[in-house]
Amino acid sequence: MAAANPGSGVFSVYAAKAYGPVAGATVGWLWWLQLVVVIAAEALGAAGLLTTIFPALPV
Repeated sequence: MAAANPGSGVFSVYAAKAYGPVAGATVGWLWWLQLVVVIAAEALGAAGLLTTIFPALPV
């Protein structure tokens, strides 16, 4: 779809064009939720790694 419809926009715009506005909004919100969850999980993982690397630092 990106080659057929070049322009600015994220993939939720393509979902909206292909399946309708409800699907586009759903995909957009699911993408946002996934980003929030992944960023939180990566922060916890990085904190766990840093505590093993620098055990003398107070928590």
